[in-house]
Amino acid sequence: LSQAMMTKKLIWKLMSRPSKGAIVNLSSISASRGVGYLMPYSQTKAFNDYFSQNLEQEYGHKLDILSVMPGFVSSNMTQNRIDGMVISNRQP
Repeated sequence: LSQAMMTKKLIWKLMSRPSKGAIVNLSSISASRGVGYLMPYSQTKAFNDYFSQNLEQEYGHKLDILSVMPGFVSSNMTQNRIDGMVISNRQP
């Protein structure tokens, strides 16, 4: 919820500018498809994406609202994924 609270504090500053401002939220591809063993992560990223969509509906006339949804990369969090969704740097 810190994202929503921060946005609530700052959105009026962005809205009061004479030029169109922008908000960029970082989501993940896991927001749009279930990812086993990463449920809390997937849920928070889904919140980020839907939050961006709702901001666009309310403030899109004055602000550009973007939700960036990158895919997986090889990391400790994704080391056990075997479904082809991870970009791996493992040696054959």
